[in-house]
Amino acid sequence: MKHLRSFSLFESQNPPLTEDQIEFLDDNITGSWKYNYSTGKIDIDGSFNIDWESFMGLKFGEVDGSFSLRSDEIASLDGCPQVVNGMFYCDVKLISNLEGSPSYTDVSFFTCANLKSLDGGPKEVGSMTIRVNLKEIQTLRGAPLIVEEKFKLTFFGIDQSSVVYSSSEWNLEGKVQVLLQDKNEKIKNLLCTLITAEEVKNSFQKDPGKTLHSLVEVWDLPGFSEVKKEIKIPANYEEEFQLMKGFDELGLF
Repeated sequence: MKHLRSFSLFESQNPPLTEDQIEFLDDNITGSWKYNYSTGKIDIDGSFNIDWESFMGLKFGEVDGSFSLRSDEIASLDGCPQVVNGMFYCDVKLISNLEGSPSYTDVSFFTCANLKSLDGGPKEVGSMTIRVNLKEIQTLRGAPLIVEEKFKLTFFGIDQSSVVYSSSEWNLEGKVQVLLQDKNEKIKNLLCTLITAEEVKNSFQKDPGKTLHSLVEVWDLPGFSEVKKEIKIPANYEEEFQLMKGFDELGLF
């Protein structure tokens, strides 16, 4: 496999890479790669697949294909591609968050035994599957803002269970309905952290009634405490909200 070089009247034809870096890329990429002079990163047309300890100082930009990595050694995803127009597969043991992962993936799979949060994860995905250790994960904040197809969570470490959201459920009402189906209190509170303050505000603008109904269901759950600090029930709906909460406490809601 040969790498591709970017050409410019004002740039050297040879990318500023060491022989070891070039050998590393040639050995681990099926397809072609090029050094992008405008970003200083490596773009790939093909697939990258490796069990690795480091990227040898390289940073990746856009991948048209797949990007697969496995490691029990590294503690950061720094250097991973920014965009993967294909599949991104990540099976790493030591990372505590997803900082450094792509901002967009078509399809992504994460298995992270020591993950504490989803901070730094992809902001937009086609579909995303993530396996996390229920003993380690503390919050799901940082989940994608846009899900085009589905978002799946699998919890392991005690009893394995999975939760799946379709794209139509990736909103306040859908997230609340999904979490209410789970009987595990820890998982239910974790699923609460998928809800964002911005999502609540947008929901109020579209349908205040449905928004109040959804908020009543999660308002007193510990997992919703952080979002509560960032939102405020509009004054003209406060009385109605308190009435609905009262009915809920009596089991009449």
